[in-house]
Parts: sequence; C-alpha cells; structure tokens
Amino acid sequence: MNLKINLTLDSTLNAEYMHFTDCKIGLSVTKFIGRRETGGDFLFDTHQKSNYQVISFLHFSQPITFADFDMPQGTYIDMKWDININSLPVTDLLFERLTKEELLAVGFVDYGDDGKEIWYGPGMVISGTYEFLDGSVIPFLLASDFSMIRVGSFDPDNNSRIVLSVDKEYEASMLITLDYDFSSISRKLFEEAEISSDNGYPIIIVSYCNNEDLYENLISRINLSAKVIIK
Repeated sequence: MNLKINLTLDSTLNAEYMHFTDCKIGLSVTKFIGRRETGGDFLFDTHQKSNYQVISFLHFSQPITFADFDMPQGTYIDMKWDININSLPVTDLLFERLTKEELLAVGFVDYGDDGKEIWYGPGMVISGTYEFLDGSVIPFLLASDFSMIRVGSFDPDNNSRIVLSVDKEYEASMLITLDYDFSSISRKLFEEAEISSDNGYPIIIVSYCNNEDLYENLISRINLSAKVIIK
C-alpha cells in the first residue's frame, strides 16, 4: 500500500475571495494502528523506512507518495494514522519579504551549546492571498504549530469498516481540504485580522501568536476534516 498526501480544492466550495499559492509540510515518522475483526491488530511505523521530508504542494495537482508498506488482508474495523510533523527549515519557508520580527511570529530561535541559532519554525505553512470586501488583495500566511496530525481511514463511500483483499493493491491518500476548511470560517475574522507591514509589504500572519482567533478556528477545522481514503 502507498501512503500519499493530497490537498484538495473543490471549485464548488472554493471561496472567491481566497486564493492558495503554496503549502509546505515537514513530514516525519508515521505510525499506523489497524484493528481487525480477526487476526489481531496490525502496527506499523515508517521510522526505519522513511526519512524526514519537506513536501511542497505548489499547484495542488497530484498527490505525493510519502511511504509504502505491506498490510495483511482482513476486515479492519478501525484504522488510525499518527503523522508526525517537524519544523520546516527556514530556507524552505519562502519568507523573503518578512522581517526577523515577523519571522519570529511564526516560530522562534533558540541557541545551541555552540552559540549558533537554531530555528524552530512551523511544521506546516499555507500561503495565498485574501481579497477584502473593498476589493484590495493582501497575502496571507497560516503557520501551524502541529507536532502531529491524527487521522482516521475511510473507504470512498465514507465507511470506516474497510476490507482488504489478498493480491490486490490499495492506495491510502491523506486529504486536507483547504477550500472547505477556509470557506467554513467566518469571513469577518479575515476582515478584522491584524496586518503586519513592518517591511512595507502588508501580510496577514495567522499563527499561535498572531490573529489567535482565526488561527484556532482554522487549525481546528484542518484537524477535524483531515482523513485518509483507502481505495
């Protein structure tokens, strides 16, 4: 089975005032727990088979394969995935227009024993533009402090009871529905968002310490809507 990471954009849900330009996720160890009706539980983690990866969804087109593994056949009454998220390297965040103060608003810098700066940034960054009611357009940046995303599995008909047959290949696709997550949030939170413009380039930063209400709402939506589809 291949585990793929996929971001979806449904044109019927996509808000006209929101445009996504990129998403980056720092993926690390993935743990899987599958409870079967018979034959015992099946456990798996990618620690020995997959290194830390930075995955970028520039155009949200094709899912990206993150791991592959063999699973025993049987009827699974429950499948859970714990996908660990690590800090993105600062060089992968495309923050050329942010000042150091703005950069610290989406992460923080510590110092190692040798005195060198160590960057502890977000594990997932979503960027795009927002169009205000007055027609003006401004970039936004959602920087999450996820350390792990826990998701359940469903078949294409949204059933959590999944049957895996012998000698058949399956794909597991983790879906993050950006358009649904963002469009389900009150637009008022964006209209009233604090704008950072220390370097002359206005931007809406949404993080654990910037625009906290908007951040909490979006992170909650992403956590609740993310799921893995087995087919």
